[in-house]
Amino acid sequence: MTTGKTQVTLATMGGGGLEERFRAAHAEMLADCRNPNKDKDAAREIIIKIRMKPEGDRGYVSYQYSVGTKRPAFVAGSMVAEVQDLGGGDFVALTRAKPQTDGDPRQKVLGEAPTTGTN
Repeated sequence: MTTGKTQVTLATMGGGGLEERFRAAHAEMLADCRNPNKDKDAAREIIIKIRMKPEGDRGYVSYQYSVGTKRPAFVAGSMVAEVQDLGGGDFVALTRAKPQTDGDPRQKVLGEAPTTGTN
């Protein structure tokens, strides 16, 4: 190898930029796996894409790289509300004062992290 030059690897690509993007995507996917509002049985994906193109007299190669993710959608929620006639053709939907949650019974409010321990 020529002195002063570094071999292109996943760790050195973009001066470490590819690895940095992978670490960020990995952290996002780990957090997504812990989200009680997501399907626990659905797979998550990290997609690393690298494109190479010969340059000039083919003595050089240009690289483009990206890191993407695929994650499941939020689990569908549901609720029931009372329809109240206000008169004059006006209606309003009313629900209980305390939020009702579906999904993880440890959640006090939909979207909050579940509490730990027993309830």
